[in-house]
This record gives sequence, structure tokens and C-alpha cells, in this order.
Amino acid sequence: MLFVFFSELKRYLLKELKVIKMPIMMISSLEEEYSAKVIRWRPHMPRIALLHNPDSLFKQASDTSTIAVVGDIRRSQELMLYASDLKEFTDRMVNFITTTRDLIEKHMGFFDKFTGDGFIVYFNEAICGAAKLSYKECFLNFIKDESNFAIPFFSDWEKSIRKRPINKIGIAIGADIGKIYFGDINDHLIAVGDAIVWASRMSSVGEANEILVNNLLFSYLNSNFNLSFEEKQCESKYGEPFIAQKMTFCDQF
Repeated sequence: MLFVFFSELKRYLLKELKVIKMPIMMISSLEEEYSAKVIRWRPHMPRIALLHNPDSLFKQASDTSTIAVVGDIRRSQELMLYASDLKEFTDRMVNFITTTRDLIEKHMGFFDKFTGDGFIVYFNEAICGAAKLSYKECFLNFIKDESNFAIPFFSDWEKSIRKRPINKIGIAIGADIGKIYFGDINDHLIAVGDAIVWASRMSSVGEANEILVNNLLFSYLNSNFNLSFEEKQCESKYGEPFIAQKMTFCDQF
């Protein structure tokens, strides 16, 4: 219907403008980037995944395994409260957000949102599989790159504030694995699952520059010779004791 409409519109305009030579009508493959389904999922899905029917991938995501990752900046209030000026705080925070978002895109992360002083992202089996990549490897590559960026970044930022806190400034990352339900309600991404809850708990008890994973994810990753783990006894804000695994990369620096 649209093609017929625009064809007749073109004919009318050519007649009114008295154009003798018929112009060539072209259709570009770039038009797909502005389709409704691509525009809907561009804020969340990596660009490669958008080339593989994002609506279908989104439906598959709930039926496949996902690693939930929650990052949170430790002592972020001090960064804002004792910043030398508001512009510097804003510029550094934008730098952190932009770089983190680029790394999520690079490693096929399914981005949820920034939380003000952190982020939530998922590494899903179906979405990473669209690029023929392992979602576990995508997760590990992201965590390594994010750590390599964040540790020196916050160390440098810490030098610029008026009052340094006793506890170190940096990002704490928590992660867990499981099935997550993904819903699209009025163009809002909804994600529900135990893995998100426990990833958040891991992040909340982590210190700056720590990566904490829950027991199931530890079982999946424990055979990786490039990783080392150390038990950490923790307690949720409701007083529930649990053991997290502190993960480090053997060849990180």
C-alpha cells in the first residue's frame, strides 16, 4: 500500500514540477536500521543481534540460559559530594557510562539499564549465539575488559576529590546464572528471575574492584584455568548468611 501511495505521489510531483526525465527510485538496505523492531531493541541489544530478527531473539532469550551481571560504584556519594566541581563529576560519570556501554556492545551484552551509580546487563545464550559466540565467554571477556578499564579509571578519579574516604572507591560486580523471563510491556524491558536477585546481592556485598559470583555460576566457571576463586562469607541485608566466590583473572594485568 505504501509503495502504491508513494508511486502516485511521485507521479503527481513530477507532473507539477514538470520533470521530463523519470528519476530512479532506490531502496537501501540501511532502511532496515530504521524499522520498528530495530528501533525498539537498539537501546538494549548489540548491533549484530539486530541483524538476526531481534523480536525472535527476544522471545528465545526467556527460554535459554542467562548470566545476570550487576555493577555498582562503591563510595559514589563521596565522588559527587567531594568533587572539585560538578562539571568534572559529570564528565567522569559520562565517561564511565559511555565506555561501559561500548564494552557491553562489544561483548554481545543484552543491556538493561544504568542505575545511577551502576548498571545491569545480561549475557544470554540465544543473543550471543546469534553471533556464534558462547555467552559464558562473552561474559568473561566483558568482565575482564570492564575491570581493566574501571580499576585505573576510579584510581585516577579518587585523586581528584577533596576528601578521600577510608574505604576504596571502585566498582563491585556481582553475577549469577539461570533462566530469566524477559517481557516487553509498553516498550519497557521487564526482566524477572532469581539470577538477577542474586547478582544484585553479590554486588551489594562486594568491595571496590571485587567480582563476586554465586554458587551455580562458580560451578560453571570453576574448570577455567585462567580463573581463580576465593570463598567470601557474606550476609544479605535481611541477615541471611551465604558464601560468595571472589573471582579473579590469573593474567589480568
